[in-house]
Amino acid sequence: MPEKQFDETSLWNKLTTLPQQAGCQVIKLAITLFVILTSTDAPKSTRAIIITALAYFIFPLDAIPDFLPGGYIDDIAVMSGVLAKVNSYLNADLKAKIAEYMPERCL
Repeated sequence: MPEKQFDETSLWNKLTTLPQQAGCQVIKLAITLFVILTSTDAPKSTRAIIITALAYFIFPLDAIPDFLPGGYIDDIAVMSGVLAKVNSYLNADLKAKIAEYMPERCL
């Protein structure tokens, strides 16, 4: 299952090796979900949903392989859907933390 593909190291490896054409949207979504995941305010059920979305992002055999043109569309859709459900956990402190993690090219 993709959920078993998630760990923090795998996430950062994926984010640091994304091709330029992946775009900042996918990076911001993944980082935002990660920051909420690591927040002490997020309950276990929320963390489980986030882990599933991040695992899907990391998993190499998803619906649209990442190496194809538009290959991150499915990842963006999954992470956007989850973020819509967990967005209420975002606060000013977490937004500042997200900004710290964002690569300079995406600020």
